[in-house]
Amino acid sequence: MQIYFVMSVIPILAAIAAMLFLRKGSIIRYLSLAASATPLFFLPYLYSSIGSSQSISWFRSGSTVFQITASMYQMNFILFALVSIVAPLVFLYSIGYINEERDAKGYYIELLSFEAAMLIFAMAGDFILLLVAWSFLSITSYLLIGFYNTGAAKRAARKSLTTVFIGDIAILAALVILLNSYSTLQFSQIISAVSATAITKTEYIAFILLIIAAFTKSAQFPFNVWLPDAMEGPTPVSAFLHSSTMVKAGVFMLLVLFPIFQAAHLLGVILAFALFSAIISVLGALGESHVKRVLAYSTIEELSIMLVALSINAISAALYIFIIQAFYKSLLFFYSGILTKANGSDEINNMHESQRGKLMAISGLIGVLSLAGFIPFNSFFANAILGQAAMSYNLIVYVVLLAIDFGVSFAIFRWFLLPLRPSSSSKAALNIGINYSLINDYMKLSLYLAAAFSVLSVAIFLLPGVSGMESVYKYAPAGISNVALPELAVSATAVLLGLAAAYFLFFRVYRKKSPASTSYLKAINSALDSLYSHLMTFFTASSVVLTEAEMAINDIFDGIAMNTSRGGYAARRMESGSINFYSLIFIIGALLLILYAFFWMR
Repeated sequence: MQIYFVMSVIPILAAIAAMLFLRKGSIIRYLSLAASATPLFFLPYLYSSIGSSQSISWFRSGSTVFQITASMYQMNFILFALVSIVAPLVFLYSIGYINEERDAKGYYIELLSFEAAMLIFAMAGDFILLLVAWSFLSITSYLLIGFYNTGAAKRAARKSLTTVFIGDIAILAALVILLNSYSTLQFSQIISAVSATAITKTEYIAFILLIIAAFTKSAQFPFNVWLPDAMEGPTPVSAFLHSSTMVKAGVFMLLVLFPIFQAAHLLGVILAFALFSAIISVLGALGESHVKRVLAYSTIEELSIMLVALSINAISAALYIFIIQAFYKSLLFFYSGILTKANGSDEINNMHESQRGKLMAISGLIGVLSLAGFIPFNSFFANAILGQAAMSYNLIVYVVLLAIDFGVSFAIFRWFLLPLRPSSSSKAALNIGINYSLINDYMKLSLYLAAAFSVLSVAIFLLPGVSGMESVYKYAPAGISNVALPELAVSATAVLLGLAAAYFLFFRVYRKKSPASTSYLKAINSALDSLYSHLMTFFTASSVVLTEAEMAINDIFDGIAMNTSRGGYAARRMESGSINFYSLIFIIGALLLILYAFFWMR
């Protein structure tokens, strides 16, 4: 436990050191970069420790001993490795992105704390450690989303914290129920108990609460509205948040506890919500013009597809997407930051001639092809495996997934092609807002490294002995080698149709702006925002009532204490030391007892 704990807290120790001892922003930047990369050196040790867990006793309550368990099973290692690889890229990008010296210290302290929270979460082997890291993620993400001192950023941060707080309460309630039912909070023991005994109604409620918690963190309907708004934070934060950290937490928990939800027959519930979330997120991406919000909607769709794969027992497809999404999504956010800085706008309708930065545009294209599932990029193989599993599961689910593949391809190629358009003659003559020379080497290097990782991740599917992840879960289906050619062809066709539609509609026909209507997007977001507002009103009113009740109860106890104190003071004054006074009190007391006995005890 000690070595696992040390590996995960190195970033936060660096944050404390920066907070206490360092003042210069340049030193803090490079210290933070070094600290963020330190967990990489522990990966060989962790790989050799796969299958192990370590526990320490926290405290005892009666016969129950509360333990904190850190695990290093396959899923723990995968998430720890993803965070360890992506984090240095984010910090490297941040060196070029966060320019203000006065902003550097607070930003890097918060980002290091965010990384540490995710590393701790990755090693959670019980609900105690999971809840601690889960709540720490909520707090640090709130600080990072609201990093910019603007009204929009503050509102987005409050919305994210309020939404995920629902998940915090759900996990806490589930934890109490599970402890009462199974007398343990360790994942392995609860999974074994669920497999061996019948599930009661109370335990069923606990499992539903866990699903609700996962949906809040992974932005699934009806908790999806906070993630697009979170794009008010800095671009490196968005890259980290969407690729390997907070939004993956809910999916990770459902993957780790998959046998529980399978035994409770709750996979159908997850499937229904995940499919609906995927559909509305694709519609949202098609109707959005903010460069980062389009990517935010695509992240919701990717998380939904992971949950769809889990729900239909295509665990290997869920894991493939879980891994590869970290690389191409960080790449796309890096590229979005470059587009914004070079064009002076965060609207894709106002971006032009992105091909000026040739190597940067090629890197962005790699991310686009990866997300769309274009052959032979990594998402293509994942989509094919998922398609095969969906075909065996239900034809309707398979058709819906194909439609989603088309929509995702259409939306992300639209996102990439619109900034390629030539600018107006007046803008081109003045060279206003199009300046890719503004992009510094730190941002470029991060982009190129992310592109390299995205390309290399194809090896997960192609290298012998790596393509199948059956060893991670005994019930995982086979890898790409067993996918039939028709599924590959159909998946490729859906992606190509999306590319063709985006090219002819947004690049050839409408060269000045996107004609996509956003009325449906506004309607959906308006309804969900209204729900969020009512929820905030309820919490605010509840807090006022509870505050008033607490003050009233406090006044009652204050009054009792005051009267007791006055009575004690009066009693002390009676201690005069006079024998005559004491005799008088004794006689009065005796007379009262005689009267009581005479009138009330007859």
